[in-house]
Amino acid sequence: MNWSNAGTGDNDENLILVESPSLAAPMMEEFCSLVEVATVHPDFTGALPDLCDGVVAVPEILPAVVINEVDASQVRVHTGHRFVELVSDEDAAVDLDGWRVVSSGGHVVHTFEDAMLSPLGVVVLVGSEWSGASSNTLKATGAMPHGLSDALILEDASGTTVDTFPMAGMPPTGSLNRWFDGDSEAEVGSHAQLTAGARRASPGQRMDGGQWTDGPAPAAFVMNELLANPVGTDLGAEFVELVNDGPVPLDPTGWTLCDASGVCHTFGPPALLPGEALVLFDRGDHANVPGVRLAESERLSLNNSAETMTLTQPDGSIHDTVSWSSSTEGVSLNRSVDGGAGADMVRHDQVQGAVSDTSAGLQVNGTGW
Repeated sequence: MNWSNAGTGDNDENLILVESPSLAAPMMEEFCSLVEVATVHPDFTGALPDLCDGVVAVPEILPAVVINEVDASQVRVHTGHRFVELVSDEDAAVDLDGWRVVSSGGHVVHTFEDAMLSPLGVVVLVGSEWSGASSNTLKATGAMPHGLSDALILEDASGTTVDTFPMAGMPPTGSLNRWFDGDSEAEVGSHAQLTAGARRASPGQRMDGGQWTDGPAPAAFVMNELLANPVGTDLGAEFVELVNDGPVPLDPTGWTLCDASGVCHTFGPPALLPGEALVLFDRGDHANVPGVRLAESERLSLNNSAETMTLTQPDGSIHDTVSWSSSTEGVSLNRSVDGGAGADMVRHDQVQGAVSDTSAGLQVNGTGW
């Protein structure tokens, strides 16, 4: 985009905002070097701004190594299960020589010596009493943390903080894990609550039990139930229920739900736990419905017949589609296997265990997800 009246008001020119200090800094350095030799236009009568005051050097790009999972159980019988899992999101090996894992109180859990973390690799620091299973364990040089309420800090060889892992909320048994594996900006939570089947921990593996190098499990965001033909007015009554049918949390941010006419809704946070549902209405007060969300456009146009709903991933690829040729007044359509991806859509009252004609935000048997 040209900084001109035509560029601003007349032409189809584009401005892209990239929020990256590492990209902005060298651009500003080049700009400021040109400003130093530039000549002020003779017709300019205003005050010259000091555009380069406070311009900083290019920031150091820290390796993407993350404290991903920690078991610091306070229960003495589980001391053999305490560990600290570190994972890499780098495509190249990371030299960990001189790096440390310390508590915010100053206790040194481990100091690395002559250690390399392989591309997309994982290392599990364990204590002398370790009795768990993992092929990537490394005996810690210090005592394993237990019952901490502060944080663990990963420092590089220069003492720079690479990652911080909050320890508050450590369960009596089991681990804390990032809500999204390997994401240093993600909050942490009880591993058992973040995984299907309440799995207590996964040292050396992803939350779902897969290998770290295999990548995350594919999302399983399911259009599970929809009411296209409510009794009376459609406004504030039509809904679409979507369920996270995957084994780990799912962030719906950027996912888009559209009908055949092009009416769309783009989802935002919060994330959904495994088995958790959200219910999209166009408007209205639905405080009695678990997981309710309202369309930002206040539109949710579901035809009673000849309709198709499409769920699209943030990258633009189609994730799920549901079509129907007819509907019954006051009766929703639901997956024949409640929450099951790929299951047929049938009348809600025909699903095994159904106790009503609809169950927005609940399973067909009326219980919570």
